[in-house]
Amino acid sequence: GTEYRKTLEAYFLSMGNRIRTAEILHIHRNSLAYRLDKISELVPLEEVSKNDLLHCLLSCRLLAYQEQTVHP
Repeated sequence: GTEYRKTLEAYFLSMGNRIRTAEILHIHRNSLAYRLDKISELVPLEEVSKNDLLHCLLSCRLLAYQEQTVHP
């Protein structure tokens, strides 16, 4: 019931650029900071490389594709 998945996908899409992520999600930077802080409790985002971000984005896209084909 959270927006964390969409937040992570936007974060990955923007290659970790927080300003661009907030723009993609149409939310305030403080709202984004709060979400990323909550996510960082589970996943240490500051340690994620650009290569890792790309892999994560591809994983999100594959998961979304899989969900569409299983539940059209």
